[in-house]
Amino acid sequence: MNNLSTNPQHILALAYAPIAFRDPLALTLSLDSYFSEMAMRQQEPVLKQLRFAWWREQLGKKPLERAGRDPILIALSELQTARPELCLDEYSLLIVDAWTKIVSSDPDREPLAIEKSAELRSEAIFMSYAKWVGSFENNRDKIFLLGKEWALYGIGPRSFRSQPHLPRSLKPLNILYMAAALGCEMPARHRIGAAMRMHFYALTGL
Repeated sequence: MNNLSTNPQHILALAYAPIAFRDPLALTLSLDSYFSEMAMRQQEPVLKQLRFAWWREQLGKKPLERAGRDPILIALSELQTARPELCLDEYSLLIVDAWTKIVSSDPDREPLAIEKSAELRSEAIFMSYAKWVGSFENNRDKIFLLGKEWALYGIGPRSFRSQPHLPRSLKPLNILYMAAALGCEMPARHRIGAAMRMHFYALTGL
């Protein structure tokens, strides 16, 4: 399967994922990015909600029963059929629910919706990958917190919050977090240093 993600941060992280789990991680990240773009469009909220409802309906079906020719949906269906043990349908639905909360919330409840959305995305992407590579049980709290902070960085301006690194077996997740943190509010010299630190870590694991 071709890597659907064109995000440079994703490509860097995926380069360090085991080949056996590169495609599923790429798909969950691609789906999350696609939904992020949908949620941020200048469009009536009800139209966004209808679009997310369609995705939820399709992902709730068996792969062979799904309609539409969206390349991400096709790739998900193919991989879900080939490797049902990955539970891609379950994690994909969590991503749909996460972004549905963003587009469905009223202004007064938006902070709570963003918080809950970040938790769902952490579970769907960071925690799923840790389970796939067998590094979940001893690191579940750290994984959840790092994934939640990663998800929050992608939604809006946010001050940097240092989080503990995960083990080397979860190197792609560390890279995703470090890359997302580059978008935080920080002095330019700190951002340059953070970028150099990320690339050094990617090369050396230190």
